[in-house]
Amino acid sequence: MVTCERCHRKFATYGALKQHYGNQHPNVKWTPELESKLTGEREVEAYRSNVSPKRGSNSKLIIAVVLILIVAGAAWYYVSTNSGSGTTVTGDPTLSICITDSTVLAEHIHPQLQIVVNGRPVTIPANVGISAACLRPVHTHDESGEIHVESPVVYPYTLHDFFLVWGQPFDSTQVLQYKVDSGHALKMTVNGTPNSDFQNYVMHDGDQIVITYGPSS
Repeated sequence: MVTCERCHRKFATYGALKQHYGNQHPNVKWTPELESKLTGEREVEAYRSNVSPKRGSNSKLIIAVVLILIVAGAAWYYVSTNSGSGTTVTGDPTLSICITDSTVLAEHIHPQLQIVVNGRPVTIPANVGISAACLRPVHTHDESGEIHVESPVVYPYTLHDFFLVWGQPFDSTQVLQYKVDSGHALKMTVNGTPNSDFQNYVMHDGDQIVITYGPSS
């Protein structure tokens, strides 16, 4: 038996599962792993149709192949659903992905960002990364400073990615329009500990990130 990952219905074959996806879940991707299992299933059925029932050794071979396919499928399903790794990518997906209601998320975290300039907090706008045309994987919903990372791929999203979506500069020499000079310094802490990664810092769930710009003395 095989199970639909969306509605958890069970089907006798991968062929039936693929037809179910096409009819009920057209937005669910039919992965190469599932296609491989479907191909193996069809090869076994073709082999069985050409083997005489009297040839017991061949029947045992078919049973062994089917069992191997079932075990392999179960192992793949367990790893894919319990590893939490999702799909990985090498290129930065920040400005190349739009999230929809049907998007299956591989990563969903909420770091908290605070920017303080000369002792005063700067409001981080609501709906950064959200427009009528696209919802970016890094965005905000309100002015609380909570950053939402909701991505169909696992990727080391950094503070640079958030400021890129926001359209504001940030690195070790500048935050927003405020630049480091002889009288002003830029500092950053993560969970209360000084951090010098600045724009290269990879965000994690629950991070408390504070960027401070002010007098250097």
